[in-house]
Amino acid sequence: MKIKTIIFDMDGLMFDTETLWQRVCKQTLHEFGYKIDSDFTLSTIGLNQEDMKKHFVQQYGPKFPIEKFKNAYFKNMDDVIIKEGLTLKPGLMELLEYLVANNYTLAIASSTDLNRIKWYLKCADIKESIFNIIVSGENFDKGKPNPDIFLKTCELLKVKPNNTYVLEDSKKGIEAAYRAGCIPILIPDIDIIDKHTREIASYEFASLIEIIDFLKIKE
Repeated sequence: MKIKTIIFDMDGLMFDTETLWQRVCKQTLHEFGYKIDSDFTLSTIGLNQEDMKKHFVQQYGPKFPIEKFKNAYFKNMDDVIIKEGLTLKPGLMELLEYLVANNYTLAIASSTDLNRIKWYLKCADIKESIFNIIVSGENFDKGKPNPDIFLKTCELLKVKPNNTYVLEDSKKGIEAAYRAGCIPILIPDIDIIDKHTREIASYEFASLIEIIDFLKIKE
């Protein structure tokens, strides 16, 4: 049976926002008088908002002003995107064009809040309507690597997980897709990919553009 359903992660997979996250997070923490290292920011990749808050409090202590930091961070992030634009990952537009033309069922399942997902799509001039559904991490108590977000996405799409490709760039995302019973496809970004992640990923590609030829073969 041909697989015609693809679930996209967003940050680091569709948009170059993980690199931007490191830059803006460092800037915002500096404004609040805190220091940061790359190991800490890498450890936050794939976390939803609630898990992110816990991670910061664990790192900087219970007095860390998490809500004020969050508001300042998103303001700084938005300022950069408005000024510099949102960088798309190589091959994204070509892949989306191919998938739409060939009648794939598409979804986004991202740890990011829904309003921000929609704003990023608008910044990138990508129509929401090409995705059958958009599922946000804010609706789940447990974020990636817990499989709930992918299980729910498959349920909403009325497809079986084992008949669904999931495109992910991070260890937590690949783990979540694997645990959900989906077919994980790894396109690495800045997360340091370990042996276990590569073993549980069904396929790995250097960029999104390579997935077009892969799908042509599968069809």
